[in-house]
Amino acid sequence: MSFILASGSASRRAILENAHVAFEVDPADIDEGAVKDSFSGDPSALALKLAELKALEVSKRRPGALVLGSDQVLEFDGEAYDKARSVRKRKRGCASCAGRPIICRAASPSRAMETLSGDIRRRPPW
Repeated sequence: MSFILASGSASRRAILENAHVAFEVDPADIDEGAVKDSFSGDPSALALKLAELKALEVSKRRPGALVLGSDQVLEFDGEAYDKARSVRKRKRGCASCAGRPIICRAASPSRAMETLSGDIRRRPPW
């Protein structure tokens, strides 16, 4: 049975490689922006929904394979935030979070879990 990572994420690939797991990479082709725009649940549920959609989409192409779909969503003040696409937006986002807790919600289709929480307490270096 093949084990498939339904993601192009270099971080997820490195985790599996470092664990010496034999796997193939077959990134899911879903419109994450459309899912996020139409989603009304909390950030944990959004991460799980994206992970499920990725696993299901790749499973259709790879019947009989074990498919791992996963995602993460940054939560701040109960809202989900996307990755900043520019340095300016990153700076603005970091400044607004400074000294306040942020949470990274991670999920796989079988289980949702909080994997990282912490405070940003230092001023950004810029």
